Amino acid sequence: MTYDEAVTGKGIETSLLSAIKHDDVVIVMLDSMSHKIANQAFRTSKDLNKLVSSTNVNSPLAIEESIKRALNREPIYTSANHIVD
Repeated sequence: MTYDEAVTGKGIETSLLSAIKHDDVVIVMLDSMSHKIANQAFRTSKDLNKLVSSTNVNSPLAIEESIKRALNREPIYTSANHIVD
């Protein structure tokens, strides 16, 4: 499920909770949301005992590595150095 930060106003926390509640793995795309929403996503994921990770690069390899980190319960964030020629 995708959570879109553009959905603003009343109920944003409920929408984020709903998006995370129904997922098995949560990947937080740091370049696509505010610091506040990213932190809420991390907190909510941990409270619901979800597998969670993040990436700051929107590339298939970065997303794949982020999923692998989440599945292995490794650190949520690692800097990505992917350069596409």
